[in-house]
Amino acid sequence: MPHVRLEHQWRSSAKILKAWARVGDAGPLMWAMAISWCSENLTNGRIPFEVISTFTRHKQPRQVLDCLVAVGAVHALGDDEYEMHNFLKYNPSKTQVETRKAERQVAGSKGGRASAVSKQTSSNSLSNSSSHSLGSATDMLYPSPSPSPTTSTTTEEREISPPVAAPVRRSRKAPTPTEAHPRHGEVVDAYFAAFEAVRGTKPTFGAREGRAVRELLSKLDNDADRVIALVRDVFAPTSWWATRSVSIVALASDPSKYLGAATTPRKGPHGHEVQTKLAAHEDAAIKARTNDNWTAPPDDGRAF
Repeated sequence: MPHVRLEHQWRSSAKILKAWARVGDAGPLMWAMAISWCSENLTNGRIPFEVISTFTRHKQPRQVLDCLVAVGAVHALGDDEYEMHNFLKYNPSKTQVETRKAERQVAGSKGGRASAVSKQTSSNSLSNSSSHSLGSATDMLYPSPSPSPTTSTTTEEREISPPVAAPVRRSRKAPTPTEAHPRHGEVVDAYFAAFEAVRGTKPTFGAREGRAVRELLSKLDNDADRVIALVRDVFAPTSWWATRSVSIVALASDPSKYLGAATTPRKGPHGHEVQTKLAAHEDAAIKARTNDNWTAPPDDGRAF
């Protein structure tokens, strides 16, 4: 459906202003609606009286139309037929609209056929590529013997073995602490016992600390006895490091920094008590690993 075209300043044109002054807004309204009807029905700007007279609520539509004719906005052709002024100057004719419509239909038809051919070509290319790939895969699975045998065999006589399934690659499971070193648990128990004996609370232990134990074992040539001795030396009550914020993670980061941290045990009754309590915590850790129902003895609350 074509769109009607109006001059941008049609509201302030002399003809419209004169009609407005004589019959009010009924004149501009009838003129604009008549323009729209002519464009919709492809009449080249012509309109009969029985149609244009319906475009106003004025009691005397003939008076409104005569006013438009008087100001030159509409031309009377006789036999109650009228023509809009300069309609074909701003709007296409019926022939132009029909020609443009036919051209668009032809262009759309050509575009549809071109799209269909393009899709068919793409489909054929994909099919050929798949067939070629399948043939190449078949040649790789069942290569022809070289040199080719002189005897020929029929299809029924040729025995084709089933294709060999590709090996399934399985991701390796991350090693657990027990898989990393058989005495990993002993090192952890020694760390818990020494830490709790000195600081009176259990240390934080998670995946990071577990990796630190494995790293410490690796750096000390997987010598579990040496690692346990180092942990006990660092967290010994008489060690300078015992009162510092040292953890198994810090110990694993640089073991050489803490080597030689052991000192002679503290003398006197309290020093003997510390050593006794450390041994008790080590026993508690070992028993807790083997018996879930065992509980540690109550702490007497005495500080080191």
